[in-house]
Amino acid sequence: MPDVKAPSFEVLHKSLFVQLLPDDDNQMANITYARPFTPGLVQALVVSTPDTYVIQTDEDVAGYPLNIDEAFAIGRKNTDAQPVASVTDLGVSGIHQAQGGASNFTAALLSNPAQFCSDFELPGEKGLLFLPLHRNNIFYAEPDGNKQQVDQFFEISRQGWDAIANDAGALTNDVFLWLPVGSITRVRDNAKTYLADPPTPAPPSDAATSSPPAPPAIETAPPAPLAPELSQQQLDIEARYGADPKERAKLALNSDDVKTLKDLALDDVGSVRYSAVMNRTTPRRSLETLVDDELEWISAVAQARLATTYDAFESLIESPHWTARDALARNPNCPLEILVRLCRDEDYTVRSNAAENKQIPPEVLERLSLDVNPFVRLAVASHPNTPVAALAKLSTDAGAMDDDDDMSLRIRKQVARNPNTPQYVLERLSQDECLEVREAAQQSLDASPGFPALK
Repeated sequence: MPDVKAPSFEVLHKSLFVQLLPDDDNQMANITYARPFTPGLVQALVVSTPDTYVIQTDEDVAGYPLNIDEAFAIGRKNTDAQPVASVTDLGVSGIHQAQGGASNFTAALLSNPAQFCSDFELPGEKGLLFLPLHRNNIFYAEPDGNKQQVDQFFEISRQGWDAIANDAGALTNDVFLWLPVGSITRVRDNAKTYLADPPTPAPPSDAATSSPPAPPAIETAPPAPLAPELSQQQLDIEARYGADPKERAKLALNSDDVKTLKDLALDDVGSVRYSAVMNRTTPRRSLETLVDDELEWISAVAQARLATTYDAFESLIESPHWTARDALARNPNCPLEILVRLCRDEDYTVRSNAAENKQIPPEVLERLSLDVNPFVRLAVASHPNTPVAALAKLSTDAGAMDDDDDMSLRIRKQVARNPNTPQYVLERLSQDECLEVREAAQQSLDASPGFPALK
Protein backbone atom coordinates (compact mmCIF):
# COMPACT_ATOMS: atom_id res chain seq x y z
CA MET A 1 0.00 0.00 0.00
CA PRO A 2 1.46 3.42 -0.89
CA ASP A 3 2.53 5.70 1.94
CA VAL A 4 -0.03 8.34 2.87
CA LYS A 5 1.57 11.71 3.39
CA ALA A 6 1.06 13.03 6.91
CA PRO A 7 -0.91 16.29 7.04
CA SER A 8 1.12 19.48 7.36
CA PHE A 9 0.91 21.74 10.38
CA GLU A 10 -1.12 24.23 8.33
CA VAL A 11 -3.70 21.56 7.48
CA LEU A 12 -3.92 20.33 11.08
CA HIS A 13 -4.18 23.89 12.36
CA LYS A 14 -7.47 24.25 10.49
CA SER A 15 -8.96 20.76 10.46
CA LEU A 16 -7.99 19.05 13.73
CA PHE A 17 -10.71 18.73 16.39
CA VAL A 18 -11.29 17.02 19.72
CA GLN A 19 -14.19 14.55 19.69
CA LEU A 20 -15.92 12.52 22.39
CA LEU A 21 -16.15 8.80 21.71
CA PRO A 22 -17.59 5.85 23.64
CA ASP A 23 -14.80 3.97 25.42
CA ASP A 24 -15.34 0.86 23.33
CA ASP A 25 -12.61 -1.79 23.60
CA ASN A 26 -12.75 -2.67 19.90
CA GLN A 27 -12.53 0.91 18.71
CA MET A 28 -9.95 1.97 21.29
CA ALA A 29 -7.46 -0.72 20.24
CA ASN A 30 -6.00 1.65 17.63
CA ILE A 31 -6.58 4.88 19.59
CA THR A 32 -4.50 4.34 22.69
CA TYR A 33 -3.48 8.02 22.73
CA ALA A 34 -7.10 8.98 23.61
CA ARG A 35 -7.57 10.81 26.89
CA PRO A 36 -10.22 9.88 29.48
CA PHE A 37 -13.11 12.29 29.93
CA THR A 38 -15.87 10.60 31.92
CA PRO A 39 -16.63 7.01 32.85
CA GLY A 40 -17.43 5.47 29.47
CA LEU A 41 -16.24 8.39 27.30
CA VAL A 42 -12.83 9.43 26.00
CA GLN A 43 -11.43 12.40 24.08
CA ALA A 44 -9.89 11.58 20.70
CA LEU A 45 -8.67 13.58 17.72
CA VAL A 46 -10.56 13.93 14.45
CA VAL A 47 -9.56 15.50 11.15
CA SER A 48 -12.68 17.12 9.77
CA THR A 49 -13.11 19.04 6.52
CA PRO A 50 -16.23 19.79 4.46
CA ASP A 51 -15.67 16.46 2.69
CA THR A 52 -14.09 14.20 5.32
CA TYR A 53 -14.45 13.11 8.93
CA VAL A 54 -11.64 10.81 10.05
CA ILE A 55 -11.04 9.61 13.60
CA GLN A 56 -7.27 9.65 14.07
CA THR A 57 -5.49 6.43 14.97
CA ASP A 58 -2.19 5.95 16.79
CA GLU A 59 -0.50 5.60 13.41
CA ASP A 60 -2.02 8.87 12.16
CA VAL A 61 -0.93 10.79 15.25
CA ALA A 62 2.59 9.36 15.09
CA GLY A 63 3.04 11.07 11.71
CA TYR A 64 2.06 14.55 12.92
CA PRO A 65 4.65 17.35 12.73
CA LEU A 66 3.85 18.17 16.37
CA ASN A 67 3.55 16.33 19.66
CA ILE A 68 0.35 14.94 21.16
CA ASP A 69 -0.10 17.81 23.63
CA GLU A 70 0.16 20.34 20.83
CA ALA A 71 -2.29 18.30 18.76
CA PHE A 72 -4.86 18.30 21.56
CA ALA A 73 -4.29 22.03 22.15
CA ILE A 74 -5.02 22.81 18.49
CA GLY A 75 -7.98 20.42 18.43
CA ARG A 76 -9.36 21.96 21.61
CA LYS A 77 -9.11 25.47 20.16
CA ASN A 78 -10.89 24.47 16.94
CA THR A 79 -13.58 22.57 18.83
CA ASP A 80 -14.28 25.44 21.23
CA ALA A 81 -14.87 27.69 18.21
CA GLN A 82 -17.56 25.41 16.74
CA PRO A 83 -21.01 27.02 16.44
CA VAL A 84 -24.16 25.60 18.01
CA ALA A 85 -27.24 25.65 15.78
CA SER A 86 -29.78 26.08 18.57
CA VAL A 87 -30.15 26.25 22.35
CA THR A 88 -33.59 25.53 23.79
CA ASP A 89 -34.77 26.14 27.35
CA LEU A 90 -36.91 23.08 28.12
CA GLY A 91 -38.76 25.00 30.80
CA VAL A 92 -38.14 22.41 33.51
CA SER A 93 -35.50 22.50 36.26
CA GLY A 94 -33.31 24.92 34.30
CA ILE A 95 -32.43 22.25 31.72
CA HIS A 96 -31.37 23.34 28.24
CA GLN A 97 -30.86 21.40 25.02
CA ALA A 98 -28.08 22.36 22.60
CA GLN A 99 -28.01 21.00 19.08
CA GLY A 100 -25.24 21.40 16.57
CA GLY A 101 -27.10 20.98 13.32
CA ALA A 102 -24.42 20.03 10.81
CA SER A 103 -21.68 20.24 13.45
CA ASN A 104 -20.26 16.97 14.75
CA PHE A 105 -18.69 18.57 17.81
CA THR A 106 -21.46 19.94 20.03
CA ALA A 107 -20.95 17.27 22.70
CA ALA A 108 -17.18 17.78 22.47
CA LEU A 109 -17.69 21.33 23.76
CA LEU A 110 -18.40 19.69 27.12
CA SER A 111 -14.86 18.33 27.30
CA ASN A 112 -13.82 21.85 28.32
CA PRO A 113 -16.47 22.40 31.04
CA ALA A 114 -15.17 25.72 32.37
CA GLN A 115 -15.13 27.21 28.87
CA PHE A 116 -18.55 25.67 28.20
CA CYS A 117 -20.02 27.44 31.24
CA SER A 118 -18.52 30.71 30.09
CA ASP A 119 -19.70 30.35 26.47
CA PHE A 120 -23.21 29.26 27.47
CA GLU A 121 -23.52 31.99 30.10
CA LEU A 122 -23.67 29.72 33.14
CA PRO A 123 -22.17 30.91 36.46
CA GLY A 124 -20.13 27.72 36.85
CA GLU A 125 -19.56 28.04 40.60
CA LYS A 126 -21.92 25.14 41.37
CA GLY A 127 -20.59 23.07 38.49
CA LEU A 128 -22.46 21.65 35.51
CA LEU A 129 -24.93 18.79 35.10
CA PHE A 130 -24.83 17.39 31.59
CA LEU A 131 -26.05 14.54 29.41
CA PRO A 132 -23.92 14.06 26.23
CA LEU A 133 -26.55 11.95 24.50
CA HIS A 134 -25.25 12.38 20.94
CA ARG A 135 -22.28 14.12 19.40
CA ASN A 136 -24.55 16.93 18.18
CA ASN A 137 -27.32 16.80 20.80
CA ILE A 138 -26.69 17.49 24.50
CA PHE A 139 -28.62 18.53 27.61
CA TYR A 140 -27.19 20.64 30.42
CA ALA A 141 -28.11 22.70 33.47
CA GLU A 142 -26.65 24.51 36.42
CA PRO A 143 -27.12 22.12 39.38
CA ASP A 144 -29.84 23.24 41.78
CA GLY A 145 -29.46 20.38 44.28
CA ASN A 146 -33.03 19.15 43.84
CA LYS A 147 -34.15 15.58 43.23
CA GLN A 148 -36.63 16.82 40.62
CA GLN A 149 -33.83 18.09 38.40
CA VAL A 150 -31.99 14.75 38.50
CA ASP A 151 -35.23 12.85 37.81
CA GLN A 152 -35.87 15.07 34.82
CA PHE A 153 -32.40 14.38 33.42
CA PHE A 154 -32.98 10.63 33.83
CA GLU A 155 -36.32 10.85 32.03
CA ILE A 156 -34.71 12.75 29.13
CA SER A 157 -31.97 10.14 29.08
CA ARG A 158 -34.44 7.25 28.88
CA GLN A 159 -36.56 8.78 26.14
CA GLY A 160 -33.65 10.16 24.15
CA TRP A 161 -31.58 6.99 24.23
CA ASP A 162 -34.46 4.89 22.96
CA ALA A 163 -34.62 7.16 19.93
CA ILE A 164 -30.90 7.33 19.03
CA ALA A 165 -29.18 4.31 20.59
CA ASN A 166 -28.37 2.81 17.19
CA ASP A 167 -27.22 6.06 15.61
CA ALA A 168 -23.52 6.31 14.69
CA GLY A 169 -23.19 9.51 16.70
CA ALA A 170 -24.77 8.16 19.91
CA LEU A 171 -22.52 8.61 22.94
CA THR A 172 -24.08 7.71 26.30
CA ASN A 173 -27.28 7.78 28.33
CA ASP A 174 -25.39 8.64 31.53
CA VAL A 175 -25.77 11.94 33.37
CA PHE A 176 -22.63 13.58 34.74
CA LEU A 177 -21.71 16.29 37.22
CA TRP A 178 -18.66 18.49 36.70
CA LEU A 179 -17.38 20.48 39.66
CA PRO A 180 -15.01 23.49 39.39
CA VAL A 181 -12.32 21.58 41.28
CA GLY A 182 -11.95 19.52 38.10
CA SER A 183 -13.84 16.33 38.99
CA ILE A 184 -16.46 14.67 36.78
CA THR A 185 -18.77 12.08 38.34
CA ARG A 186 -21.45 9.85 36.89
CA VAL A 187 -24.50 10.91 38.90
CA ARG A 188 -26.05 7.45 38.88
CA ASP A 189 -22.90 6.02 40.43
CA ASN A 190 -22.43 8.61 43.11
CA ALA A 191 -25.47 10.74 43.66
CA LYS A 192 -24.04 11.92 46.98
CA THR A 193 -21.60 14.02 45.00
CA TYR A 194 -24.59 15.88 43.61
CA LEU A 195 -27.13 16.04 46.40
CA ALA A 196 -25.87 17.77 49.52
CA ASP A 197 -25.44 15.81 52.76
CA PRO A 198 -28.04 13.07 52.20
CA PRO A 199 -29.20 11.37 55.39
CA THR A 200 -28.49 7.71 55.97
CA PRO A 201 -31.53 5.82 54.64
CA ALA A 202 -33.53 3.67 57.05
CA PRO A 203 -33.17 -0.12 56.68
CA PRO A 204 -35.80 -1.53 54.32
CA SER A 205 -38.81 -3.18 55.90
CA ASP A 206 -39.52 -6.88 55.40
CA ALA A 207 -42.27 -5.99 52.96
CA ALA A 208 -39.84 -4.07 50.80
CA THR A 209 -37.09 -6.67 50.54
CA SER A 210 -38.70 -8.46 47.63
CA SER A 211 -38.19 -5.55 45.22
CA PRO A 212 -35.00 -3.65 44.44
CA PRO A 213 -34.66 -0.44 46.45
CA ALA A 214 -34.45 2.92 44.72
CA PRO A 215 -31.02 4.58 44.75
CA PRO A 216 -30.96 5.87 48.32
CA ALA A 217 -29.10 9.11 47.76
CA ILE A 218 -31.47 10.15 45.00
CA GLU A 219 -34.68 9.13 46.69
CA THR A 220 -34.11 10.25 50.26
CA ALA A 221 -31.95 13.35 50.03
CA PRO A 222 -33.63 16.67 50.75
CA PRO A 223 -33.17 19.55 48.34
CA ALA A 224 -29.96 21.47 48.78
CA PRO A 225 -30.37 24.87 50.38
CA LEU A 226 -31.10 27.73 48.05
CA ALA A 227 -28.10 29.62 46.72
CA PRO A 228 -27.32 32.68 48.80
CA GLU A 229 -28.24 36.05 47.43
CA LEU A 230 -25.54 38.00 45.64
CA SER A 231 -23.32 40.06 47.88
CA GLN A 232 -23.52 43.82 47.68
CA GLN A 233 -20.04 43.80 46.13
CA GLN A 234 -21.20 41.49 43.34
CA LEU A 235 -24.38 43.51 42.81
CA ASP A 236 -22.22 46.63 42.43
CA ILE A 237 -19.95 44.85 39.95
CA GLU A 238 -22.87 43.69 37.83
CA ALA A 239 -24.53 47.11 37.99
CA ARG A 240 -21.33 48.74 36.77
CA TYR A 241 -20.11 46.20 34.22
CA GLY A 242 -23.25 44.27 33.25
CA ALA A 243 -24.96 41.09 34.38
CA ASP A 244 -23.54 38.94 31.56
CA PRO A 245 -20.44 37.13 32.94
CA LYS A 246 -19.22 36.44 29.40
CA GLU A 247 -19.12 40.17 28.66
CA ARG A 248 -17.43 40.90 31.99
CA ALA A 249 -14.81 38.24 31.24
CA LYS A 250 -14.15 39.82 27.85
CA LEU A 251 -13.78 43.23 29.49
CA ALA A 252 -11.43 41.82 32.15
CA LEU A 253 -9.21 40.31 29.47
CA ASN A 254 -8.96 43.40 27.27
CA SER A 255 -9.33 46.44 29.54
CA ASP A 256 -6.38 48.66 30.38
CA ASP A 257 -8.28 50.54 33.09
CA VAL A 258 -6.82 49.74 36.50
CA LYS A 259 -10.02 50.49 38.44
CA THR A 260 -12.01 48.16 36.17
CA LEU A 261 -9.49 45.38 36.60
CA LYS A 262 -9.41 45.80 40.39
CA ASP A 263 -13.18 45.38 40.49
CA LEU A 264 -13.36 42.42 38.11
CA ALA A 265 -10.58 40.59 39.95
CA LEU A 266 -13.12 40.36 42.82
CA ASP A 267 -15.94 39.00 40.64
CA ASP A 268 -17.80 35.95 41.96
CA VAL A 269 -17.57 34.26 38.54
CA GLY A 270 -14.35 32.32 38.04
CA SER A 271 -14.08 32.98 34.31
CA VAL A 272 -14.07 36.73 34.98
CA ARG A 273 -11.32 36.47 37.60
CA TYR A 274 -9.36 34.20 35.25
CA SER A 275 -9.51 36.84 32.51
CA ALA A 276 -8.38 39.47 35.01
CA VAL A 277 -5.36 37.45 36.15
CA MET A 278 -4.34 36.98 32.50
CA ASN A 279 -4.48 40.72 31.74
CA ARG A 280 -1.00 42.26 31.90
CA THR A 281 -2.43 45.53 33.21
CA THR A 282 -4.02 44.00 36.32
CA PRO A 283 -2.33 45.71 39.30
CA ARG A 284 -0.05 43.87 41.68
CA ARG A 285 -2.41 44.22 44.65
CA SER A 286 -5.15 42.41 42.73
CA LEU A 287 -2.72 39.67 41.72
CA GLU A 288 -1.75 39.24 45.38
CA THR A 289 -5.43 38.70 46.19
CA LEU A 290 -5.82 36.19 43.36
CA VAL A 291 -2.90 34.12 44.70
CA ASP A 292 -5.37 32.82 47.29
CA ASP A 293 -8.14 32.17 44.75
CA GLU A 294 -10.16 29.00 45.32
CA LEU A 295 -9.59 27.96 41.69
CA GLU A 296 -6.15 26.41 41.33
CA TRP A 297 -5.44 27.60 37.80
CA ILE A 298 -6.17 31.24 38.72
CA SER A 299 -3.94 31.01 41.77
CA ALA A 300 -1.13 29.43 39.74
CA VAL A 301 -1.13 32.21 37.12
CA ALA A 302 -1.16 34.88 39.83
CA GLN A 303 1.81 33.24 41.56
CA ALA A 304 3.69 33.01 38.26
CA ARG A 305 3.12 36.66 37.45
CA LEU A 306 4.30 37.74 40.90
CA ALA A 307 7.34 35.45 41.05
CA THR A 308 10.63 37.23 41.73
CA THR A 309 12.89 34.61 43.32
CA TYR A 310 14.49 31.58 41.72
CA ASP A 311 12.70 29.26 44.12
CA ALA A 312 9.34 30.76 43.16
CA PHE A 313 10.02 30.16 39.46
CA GLU A 314 11.38 26.67 40.13
CA SER A 315 8.25 25.70 42.07
CA LEU A 316 5.98 26.59 39.15
CA ILE A 317 7.92 25.36 36.13
CA GLU A 318 6.28 21.91 36.41
CA SER A 319 2.78 23.34 36.94
CA PRO A 320 0.06 21.27 35.20
CA HIS A 321 -1.48 24.55 34.01
CA TRP A 322 0.20 25.73 30.82
CA THR A 323 -1.09 29.27 31.42
CA ALA A 324 0.98 29.40 34.62
CA ARG A 325 4.11 28.25 32.79
CA ASP A 326 3.34 30.78 30.07
CA ALA A 327 3.08 33.51 32.71
CA LEU A 328 6.55 32.48 33.91
CA ALA A 329 7.89 32.85 30.37
CA ARG A 330 6.39 36.36 30.14
CA ASN A 331 7.59 37.41 33.58
CA PRO A 332 10.39 39.99 33.12
CA ASN A 333 12.11 38.66 36.26
CA CYS A 334 12.40 35.12 34.91
CA PRO A 335 15.99 33.79 35.36
CA LEU A 336 17.79 32.72 32.22
CA GLU A 337 18.10 29.10 33.36
CA ILE A 338 14.31 28.88 33.81
CA LEU A 339 13.71 30.53 30.44
CA VAL A 340 15.95 28.01 28.70
CA ARG A 341 14.01 25.17 30.32
CA LEU A 342 10.72 26.78 29.26
CA CYS A 343 12.03 26.79 25.68
CA ARG A 344 11.67 22.99 25.87
CA ASP A 345 8.12 23.10 27.28
CA GLU A 346 5.59 20.68 25.81
CA ASP A 347 3.23 23.56 24.98
CA TYR A 348 4.19 25.58 21.92
CA THR A 349 2.69 28.79 23.34
CA VAL A 350 5.07 28.59 26.29
CA ARG A 351 8.02 27.88 23.99
CA SER A 352 7.20 30.74 21.65
CA ASN A 353 6.79 33.28 24.46
CA ALA A 354 9.99 32.10 26.12
CA ALA A 355 11.75 32.48 22.76
CA GLU A 356 10.67 36.13 22.58
CA ASN A 357 12.60 37.01 25.74
CA LYS A 358 15.61 39.19 24.95
CA GLN A 359 17.80 37.12 27.33
CA ILE A 360 17.61 33.98 25.20
CA PRO A 361 21.12 33.22 23.88
CA PRO A 362 21.86 32.59 20.17
CA GLU A 363 22.54 28.85 20.59
CA VAL A 364 19.06 28.29 22.05
CA LEU A 365 17.47 30.36 19.28
CA GLU A 366 19.34 28.29 16.69
CA ARG A 367 17.84 25.12 18.13
CA LEU A 368 14.37 26.68 18.28
CA SER A 369 14.65 27.68 14.62
CA LEU A 370 14.11 23.96 13.89
CA ASP A 371 11.02 23.69 16.12
CA VAL A 372 8.10 21.79 14.61
CA ASN A 373 5.71 24.58 15.53
CA PRO A 374 5.65 27.62 13.23
CA PHE A 375 4.71 30.02 16.04
CA VAL A 376 7.99 29.16 17.75
CA ARG A 377 9.94 29.64 14.52
CA LEU A 378 8.16 32.98 14.03
CA ALA A 379 9.38 34.14 17.45
CA VAL A 380 12.93 33.13 16.50
CA ALA A 381 12.69 34.97 13.16
CA SER A 382 11.81 38.16 15.06
CA HIS A 383 14.46 37.90 17.79
CA PRO A 384 17.41 40.35 17.73
CA ASN A 385 19.82 37.63 18.96
CA THR A 386 19.03 35.06 16.28
CA PRO A 387 22.28 34.04 14.55
CA VAL A 388 22.80 34.46 10.81
CA ALA A 389 22.78 30.73 10.11
CA ALA A 390 19.34 30.34 11.71
CA LEU A 391 17.97 33.34 9.82
CA ALA A 392 19.28 31.93 6.55
CA LYS A 393 17.52 28.65 7.30
CA LEU A 394 14.27 30.39 8.25
CA SER A 395 14.38 32.47 5.07
CA THR A 396 13.56 29.27 3.16
CA ASP A 397 10.86 28.17 5.61
CA ALA A 398 8.45 26.08 3.57
CA GLY A 399 4.72 25.81 4.05
CA ALA A 400 1.42 25.84 2.27
CA MET A 401 0.91 29.18 0.56
CA ASP A 402 -2.73 29.67 1.50
CA ASP A 403 -4.33 33.01 2.30
CA ASP A 404 -3.49 35.15 5.32
CA ASP A 405 -2.96 32.21 7.67
CA ASP A 406 0.22 31.12 6.00
CA MET A 407 2.77 30.95 8.79
CA SER A 408 5.61 30.37 6.34
CA LEU A 409 4.94 33.76 4.76
CA ARG A 410 4.96 35.45 8.16
CA ILE A 411 8.24 33.77 9.12
CA ARG A 412 10.02 34.82 5.91
CA LYS A 413 8.63 38.33 6.30
CA GLN A 414 10.06 38.59 9.82
CA VAL A 415 13.42 37.32 8.58
CA ALA A 416 13.37 40.11 6.00
CA ARG A 417 12.78 42.64 8.79
CA ASN A 418 15.37 41.25 11.23
CA PRO A 419 18.37 43.62 11.52
CA ASN A 420 20.76 40.62 11.68
CA THR A 421 19.71 39.23 8.30
CA PRO A 422 22.68 39.46 5.91
CA GLN A 423 22.51 41.09 2.48
CA TYR A 424 22.63 37.86 0.50
CA VAL A 425 19.56 36.56 2.33
CA LEU A 426 17.73 39.85 1.84
CA GLU A 427 18.55 39.76 -1.87
CA ARG A 428 17.09 36.28 -2.13
CA LEU A 429 13.98 37.32 -0.22
CA SER A 430 13.55 40.33 -2.49
CA GLN A 431 12.79 37.77 -5.19
CA ASP A 432 10.33 35.80 -3.02
CA GLU A 433 7.11 34.60 -4.59
CA CYS A 434 5.11 36.55 -2.00
CA LEU A 435 4.75 40.31 -2.53
CA GLU A 436 4.76 41.11 1.21
CA VAL A 437 8.07 39.29 1.69
CA ARG A 438 9.61 40.99 -1.35
CA GLU A 439 8.56 44.44 -0.12
CA ALA A 440 9.90 43.82 3.42
CA ALA A 441 13.23 42.61 2.04
CA GLN A 442 13.53 45.57 -0.30
CA GLN A 443 12.82 48.01 2.53
CA SER A 444 15.59 46.44 4.61
CA LEU A 445 18.01 46.62 1.67
CA ASP A 446 17.14 50.27 1.05
CA ALA A 447 17.75 51.08 4.72
CA SER A 448 21.12 49.27 4.86
CA PRO A 449 24.09 51.64 4.54
CA GLY A 450 26.36 50.78 1.63
CA PHE A 451 23.87 48.39 0.03
CA PRO A 452 22.43 49.86 -3.18
CA ALA A 453 18.79 49.07 -3.86
CA LEU A 454 18.18 46.24 -6.29
CA LYS A 455 16.57 47.28 -9.55
